[in-house]
Amino acid sequence: MLFLPLLITLLVPEGNHRVTVGLGDDTEAAETTVTAEVRRLYLGRVRTGSGDSLTRTFLVNVRLKDREKTMEAESWDDKLTIRWDGKVRSVKSEAGKWPQERTRSGPARSLPLSASR
Repeated sequence: MLFLPLLITLLVPEGNHRVTVGLGDDTEAAETTVTAEVRRLYLGRVRTGSGDSLTRTFLVNVRLKDREKTMEAESWDDKLTIRWDGKVRSVKSEAGKWPQERTRSGPARSLPLSASR
């Protein structure tokens, strides 16, 4: 079975956004890679077994400064863009004053912006 990369783009305020993704599939094993903001790898080839699910959380910085308007404009805008290859059950984002370090796992939460696949 072939899965094409999927993108979700959310209009968000500038700042750090905690993104939580639910991975896995009810009927078969899966392997998922998640990137954000064009090319930043957050989850690389995460494997789940048939019927298994995992939740992973990471921080993505969204900003737009004068320098970014001309150099790498596709990377820096007022949108949060997340791309995944593989199976994702859900994608959630929460804006806030999060620390700069990345959080690789954490509890799923009910968040204001969400999209499900």
